[in-house]
This record gives sequence, C-alpha cells and structure tokens, in this order.
Amino acid sequence: MNQNQSTVLIAEDMESQRELYEDFLNENGYKILTACNGVEALKIIENQKVDLVVTDAKMPEMNALDIVPRIRILRPGLPIIVVTAYPVLVDAFADQIFKVEAIFLKPVSLDDLLKKVKELLP
Repeated sequence: MNQNQSTVLIAEDMESQRELYEDFLNENGYKILTACNGVEALKIIENQKVDLVVTDAKMPEMNALDIVPRIRILRPGLPIIVVTAYPVLVDAFADQIFKVEAIFLKPVSLDDLLKKVKELLP
C-alpha cells in the first residue's frame, strides 16, 4: 500500500450507497473507512487518520447538520463533502456555519464525486 494514500471516511446509513462509494473510491486508490451514522463517524475522526469526509445529510442519531460543526471543532481543516436527496438542504450547507467543500444531490455521479475528491486531496 502506498504510504501517501489518502483516507476517505464515508458516513452513510444506506448500506448499498455506502458500499457503492467505498468500492468506487477504493478502486481509484483511496483508503476507505466507513460509518453508518454520525456518532460512529465522529468516533472515527477522533481516533483515526482521516483526510476527507463524505457524509450523507440525513442519517439516524446525528445528521450532517449535527456533525459538520463538530468536525470543524475536532479537525478544522478537514474537507467535507455532503450528499443529500433533499434539495432544500443545499442552502443549509452553503451557510457559513455549516460550510462544506461540496454538496452533491443524489443520485451522485461517481465521476463528479471522484473529480471533487481528487481536487480536495491533491
């Protein structure tokens, strides 16, 4: 394994979506960690090396509106990409409090996601 391999955390409650992102990004050279909810995602961020987070907006226990501010406190420079099936949430993530590096509406184009990941993890 490449020592400089970037680690992407995928926080997604739908197993099929999580596995789709995981397989695709792994095939493109990224080390992948996964979480099925926001609580699990925060524990991983606290305890492991993570270079970028891809998170679903709506998850059980803690959604992205809950975890984005906490990630910003734990790891201020950590890039965050939010994916959502709810167009109404796009404005919330454009707000300065919840500012993220990218927002994608589901269904996400995997090529667009990969392009953004490559842009954020040179």
